[in-house]
Amino acid sequence: IYTLSLHDALPICRYNADFFFFSCRGLSDNGELTDISEAEDYIRLHMMERSKKAYLLCNSSKFSTRCFHHLCHASELSGIISEGEAPEGLGEYFL
Repeated sequence: IYTLSLHDALPICRYNADFFFFSCRGLSDNGELTDISEAEDYIRLHMMERSKKAYLLCNSSKFSTRCFHHLCHASELSGIISEGEAPEGLGEYFL
């Protein structure tokens, strides 16, 4: 199993993007995006900051899930893309 370290993530800080599509482990009922990897969240946060638009790709199995590490809130994104129907109270964030 390969584990990403913060040292591995440093080069990503040099990139800019028009669009950033990403995933995470959980989308809570109140719109909090969470994950188990601080190092991966570090990359996600930097790419969100360096992109014109950031979209969460989230399948419905991740709804109502909250993991250890907080990434951001759905309101900080350009939108959420999912195959499932938006959970109650989060519809405004879904495309």
